[in-house]
Amino acid sequence: MENAASFALVFARVGGLVLAAPVLGSRAVPSAVKIGAALALAALVTPGVAPWAGAPAAVGAVALAAAGELALGLLWGFAASLILAAVPMAGRLVDQDAGLALARVVDPMSGEAASGLEPFHALLGAVVWLAIQGHHALIAAVMDSFRVVPLGGAMPANAAIHAVAVGVVSRMFALAVQLAAPALVALLLVTIAAAALARAVPDLNVLVLGAPVRVVTGVAAVALALSAIAFGFARAWGDHERALPSILELGR
Repeated sequence: MENAASFALVFARVGGLVLAAPVLGSRAVPSAVKIGAALALAALVTPGVAPWAGAPAAVGAVALAAAGELALGLLWGFAASLILAAVPMAGRLVDQDAGLALARVVDPMSGEAASGLEPFHALLGAVVWLAIQGHHALIAAVMDSFRVVPLGGAMPANAAIHAVAVGVVSRMFALAVQLAAPALVALLLVTIAAAALARAVPDLNVLVLGAPVRVVTGVAAVALALSAIAFGFARAWGDHERALPSILELGR
């Protein structure tokens, strides 16, 4: 009974992380794969985790502890996913400035309609995240988390959730602007040039002639800045990875 209760609590924490984790938690991944991954990770982690010190025979106590474990896993995965969400957000910023916001396609990561460059940025972020072994970092952090927050000790308070949400969301918006900056600067130069041309030649329809120029400039700027986008996200993820233990401390 004690081993079963410990496994259930480990599965709740790992399952919450898998549900909200980057890439694995997306709609493109079937639910059966998510459940299987959570079960496999829980089976690997449970033997090395100190047993739960609570009362395994009390169903209410197990359910309450499992709810806390699930909340901690969701909080952790949510924080990691928001950093990755900065990459498609950067694509959306470029789309809006380049005039591609009206071109809607299906984002394979979220399963929702997205503008032109946003799905490309989403796939780019996922590929970079896997290439820098972000998934390995999350798995290793899960194993270490049970030393920071033992089984049954995860009870994130509203203040902790608010602190994580505000901190990570602010970093997400800042990172999105940084990743989109090269294309936004190029489009700003196009806007200035169009304004100067409209002033020099008033009869010229700059709005119609400038639309394809803005699209080509936006796409070309993103293509030229791909390495900078990938490096910027990798560096931001490294900073976030080092901050993961502090997020766990909030879940006590």
